[in-house]
Amino acid sequence: MDLNITDELVKFLKKNHRDFVTLSGLPDSLKKNLTNKKKPANIEIKEVLTPHLGNVLMVKKGGRSDYLAFKQTEDELLFRVVQSRSGKSPGQMAVNIPFSKKEFISVLNRLLEQGKVQVRLGDNYNLKLYPADNTAFRSEEKRSEAEQPEPVPPVADVSEEKFRAAFQELERGKFYVRICDMRRRLNWPEKEFDAMLRRLRDAGKLQLQGGDTDYFTPDELQASFVDENNFRMLTMMWRQ
Repeated sequence: MDLNITDELVKFLKKNHRDFVTLSGLPDSLKKNLTNKKKPANIEIKEVLTPHLGNVLMVKKGGRSDYLAFKQTEDELLFRVVQSRSGKSPGQMAVNIPFSKKEFISVLNRLLEQGKVQVRLGDNYNLKLYPADNTAFRSEEKRSEAEQPEPVPPVADVSEEKFRAAFQELERGKFYVRICDMRRRLNWPEKEFDAMLRRLRDAGKLQLQGGDTDYFTPDELQASFVDENNFRMLTMMWRQ
């Protein structure tokens, strides 16, 4: 698979604000470019994709289909599902996701035990799931402006423009940048750098990803980013 196809796969996920998609849900033009067939079977698409996913993408099996997804741990992937389907029941949340029933229950129980996902009882006594840090969890108790946390004021040399410029310098066609490399390049105070990551992530401009820590030295892991749910984020991608 050449760089252009990899680029198109990443662009497709980013453009549609998706963390995953079924292989059959990929655009027909992409499937044709991958296999040279008009209507390839999923197994054919998977065989072509698998050796070329790198550190950005992965193929994961769900209950009924294989999925192309941004590379991340099972905990991170399911937490993103909970974020995107906040307020849904476990049964509603488990539909069309890259998890088998057994995996879903196991990972969800782990997130619940760790306090990263919370459960509430709905009006009809049905259970609803919410990410622990999501303001949608209290949408029915809308906070006033006075209750909103004050934004962290940036220091004089910190700006989104400088952050984006550094990202573009480091990206070099890889579609992602290691957070430890970005931290070293900018050399901002840790508090300001982390605050910028959160602002850009919450604005939907950055996607932060975990992954395999075996490819990182202890110093590089120390210079990565641990979010409010205790997930260690290693790389970032610009979503817009």
